[in-house]
Amino acid sequence: MMPFIQSKAGRSLRRHFKKYGKSAGKLAPVLAGTLLVWITTALWHEFSWRYVIWGMYYCVIISGSLVLEGRFTRLKQRLHITESSKIYTAFCLMRTWMLLLVANVILQVKSYGDFFMVVRQILGRSFFIGDFINLSALNWLRQDAVILGIGLLLVLAVSIGKEKNVNILAFIDHQVLPVRWLIYYILLFGILLFGMYGSQYDAGQFLYMQF
Repeated sequence: MMPFIQSKAGRSLRRHFKKYGKSAGKLAPVLAGTLLVWITTALWHEFSWRYVIWGMYYCVIISGSLVLEGRFTRLKQRLHITESSKIYTAFCLMRTWMLLLVANVILQVKSYGDFFMVVRQILGRSFFIGDFINLSALNWLRQDAVILGIGLLLVLAVSIGKEKNVNILAFIDHQVLPVRWLIYYILLFGILLFGMYGSQYDAGQFLYMQF
């Protein structure tokens, strides 16, 4: 993004929109650079409309946060919200997870109908009683959902550790030899157990083979 902002085109955008206000001149090249980055990122992953929508989704979220940053700051001050509080941190964590969840649904579903059906069921009452998603719509098995849940819990644990300045690798290294190697073996067998194996698995398939 920075090469575009500092380029001739970025400086031209800044000068052009500066007449609408100082903030407009500052934001214009940043928003244009954000759009360029996410369109390029989407097409690099896969040349399809599904990934273009995925890229535009992130572009709108990031651009909206930049445009509304001042209003969000004033709102937090008016509501006396402390950014370092545990409640606000938990809110930010859940907000980010929900945004990522929607982005992943965009990539998994095969039609707009499936997308709205999945989002509706996630946000609906059935989310809290276990049968919150039609796994067949995503071509998933219930085992996949369990593995996804375990993975999210591990990511959450690591994230909490980082928030508390806990170095996971250093923690493992300080364990006695039997415990340390037990952890290594658990991680190794976990990768083998939960890895993408099965009748249709192709070890030679490249992640971005459709690019």
